[in-house]
Order: sequence, then structure tokens, then C-alpha cells
Amino acid sequence: MADAGHADERLETLRRSDALLELRRFEEALRTLAPLIADEDGEAQCRGAQALLGLGRPAEALALATRAAAARPEDEWPLRLRSRALLRVAGSRRGRQHRELLHEACATATAAVGLAPENPLTLRSAAEVELAAGDLAAAAGFVRRAFAQDPEQSELWFLEGRLGLATENYVRAEQANRRAIALRPEYAPAWNNLGVALARQGRSQEAAEALLRAAQLDPATTPAATNVTRLGSRLWFVAAEVLFLPLLALPVGVALYVGALVVALLAGSLASPRHPSVLRYELATVNWVRRSPLAPVLTHPRVLAVLQWGPLIVVWVVLFTGSGQRGGAAVLLPLVAILLLLGLSRRIGARRTRR
Repeated sequence: MADAGHADERLETLRRSDALLELRRFEEALRTLAPLIADEDGEAQCRGAQALLGLGRPAEALALATRAAAARPEDEWPLRLRSRALLRVAGSRRGRQHRELLHEACATATAAVGLAPENPLTLRSAAEVELAAGDLAAAAGFVRRAFAQDPEQSELWFLEGRLGLATENYVRAEQANRRAIALRPEYAPAWNNLGVALARQGRSQEAAEALLRAAQLDPATTPAATNVTRLGSRLWFVAAEVLFLPLLALPVGVALYVGALVVALLAGSLASPRHPSVLRYELATVNWVRRSPLAPVLTHPRVLAVLQWGPLIVVWVVLFTGSGQRGGAAVLLPLVAILLLLGLSRRIGARRTRR
């Protein structure tokens, strides 16, 4: 009877910890599991490792998952958790140690798949590890196997979208993230990566709405808020380039262009999930600029190259011909100033959203 009572108490503790983990109450889950963890209960140790990963303590999670793997050598779950913990620890290391931890994470994930080759969770976890390690072919293989077992996992479609972004197949990334959102409408990371895929296709309006949605759903755990700021700066840069770049040969054009770049930086800082109207105003401004009859011509890459370097060459030649009276500094200083200006504009224009 005592053994039966202990077994019932153990099951109740595990059930209570599962509920706490589902609610992301990781500290409470750890406290609940503490007695079973001390008794070297493998299932409790797995749940404890999961809680530690949720708390951002991967080194402790790794130690606990290693103990669980020793207690349950036939189970894939400890190995799956151990591979995830190794991946997190590798992220804080550099050089040779980073590479060794990544290699061990991949090997551990593959061993977990060997114990449960048809478990979609194990396959998805292995794909995540391989993707983080940079082996896109191996990650894609695990994703295909997971789809064969369960094609209705929102997390799996999200992973497919990450593969699309990694291979710069933005249409594939868009479709996969839309599928993930259809299965789970409140899935903030999928909304963020949808915004990234749309932004990289040049569809700024849709990208802004997706990124704002992601940031509103979960601003703490997605880079969506930063992406909104980056998109805001990029939009103002487009407007500045179309409106003021042709005037760079004139002193007033330089002043206007510098002012527009400053506005781009400030507007990007103002564009945030707390101020969605700023980003929408920026979108309206850029759409108005793009409808200008000159916009298709002025945004052509070759025309932009002429507009950027033409004034620079003219100014340099004029200064060079008069350098006998003015000295070398009169040539170099304006040249450096214009190069810095163009470099700043390229830096703002190149700001990209992050997945």
C-alpha cells in the first residue's frame, strides 16, 4: 500500500508540474519537481531540464538532462533536451569550444532520432539543431521526415519558413509562415518571420502589418520591435534617395539629403509597436514618393550609381584643378565628407529585418 501511495503521489506531482510548464511557471515547476529530481527520477529530471531551459539556464539544464539520460538510456526525451541545452550553451561560447558543442548537439539529436525515428517532436528538434549548426541539408531532411509523420504542426511549418529564409527563398518562407499562422493565429515568431520574408520581397506595407502584429502578440521574446524600427528607417531612406539624391551636386541638395538621413534615423526610432501610426505614416509617405513619375527612373540601380558617384567625381575634379592655390586638404576634406555621407546612406538603406 505504501508503494502504491508513493506511485500515486509521484504521478500527481508530474501532472502538476506539466500544468505549470504549460503555463510557463518554470520556477514553481522546479520547486514542485525538486523531491523527485533528488530521487534521480528520470521523468522529473526531464521536466526539470525543460523548466531550466525556459528560465534561460542552459548549463544547469544540460547537467540535469545528462543525469536523466543516464537514468533512462532507452528514452529519446533526455537526449532531445540535452541537444537543445548543448545548442544554447554553444551560443555563449566562441571558437573551438563553440564548434565542439555544436558538433555534440548534432550528434546527440541524431542519437535521439535513432531511439524514436518516427517521433515528430524528436525529428523537429533534430532539424532545429542542424539548422542552428548551419547544416541546411540535414535540417531539411529531418523536416521532411517530420512532415511525413504530422503535417499539421505549426512549429514545423515555422521551421520550414526558417529554412526558406536561410536559403533566401522568400516565397517559400512566406508560404510556410502563413501556414503556421493558419494553424496557430497567435504564433508571434511566425508573424515576425512572415514580416521578414515580405520585407525582403519589397512588400513593405504587408511586412509592417505582420511585424506590428508579432510585436503586439509577444514583444518580449521576438525581434519584431527591432524589425519595426529597422523597417521605419529603411522606408525614410527610400524617400530620401528618390527625392534628394539627384540634388547632391548642389550645396542645398547635400543639406536636404543629410536632413533626410537624420529624419530616417529619428523616424526609425519613433516607429515602434507603441506608435504604429508612425510606421503607417512612413508607409504612406513612401507610397506617395514611389508613385512619382520619376521614381522608376531614379531608383534604377544604374541611375542611382550615376547620381551617387557623378557629383563626387565632378567635385573632386573641380577641387583637384584648383589644388595649386588651395592645398591638398582642400581636395581631401570634401572628398572624405562626401564618401562618409554616401557610406551613411548605404548603412541606413542596408538595414535589414531579422528573423
